[in-house]
Amino acid sequence: MGRADAEKLLRGVTDHQVVARLFGTTPWIFQNNTAQYDAWRAAVAATHAAFSPDGVRVVGSSAFGFSLSPTKAGRDFRRTGESYQRSDIDVVLVSESMFIEIWNELLDRERARTLTSTLDSRGKMREDIYNGHVINALIPDGTNASRVVRGAIATTTSVAPFRGHIAKARIYRRLEDAFAYHLWSVGMLRKELGVQG
Repeated sequence: MGRADAEKLLRGVTDHQVVARLFGTTPWIFQNNTAQYDAWRAAVAATHAAFSPDGVRVVGSSAFGFSLSPTKAGRDFRRTGESYQRSDIDVVLVSESMFIEIWNELLDRERARTLTSTLDSRGKMREDIYNGHVINALIPDGTNASRVVRGAIATTTSVAPFRGHIAKARIYRRLEDAFAYHLWSVGMLRKELGVQG
């Protein structure tokens, strides 16, 4: 796998088709076990009423076996127990109510000047929010949202095939926002690899 596989994936298809496959098929890490994937999605969704199984997905290198990130073009998924640092598990959580709760919390803290982040990270946070998502690392500790998202992440890392990996989450306002983010990423990957559709 790796860079050659990423190039092969991109050849002869549109970015939209690549992202549709990313969101519409059983991820590589589940080895075609759709029932196991669906059970994981249902378990994560059950951690809070704000989530539904349809809004829970896994993306990143665990989805295809290699990274679609333009900064890690085609890098193989790295399992636990291998000699190098293992890959993270990238989780998509779609929930308009949770996104708005996090957004309001961040906005209130920024207005009160109690948001603990650098000016650069605040700019990135604003850009992400504009594009309809927030990364779990920016959710203020001690809030309802941080507890909910930590529960979803703990549910992920406690089950096979994710056990032993660190999970990270992006909370999206809408599934369309998650799709759009990954369209942008695949487009940037295509430019990085120099592969035409």
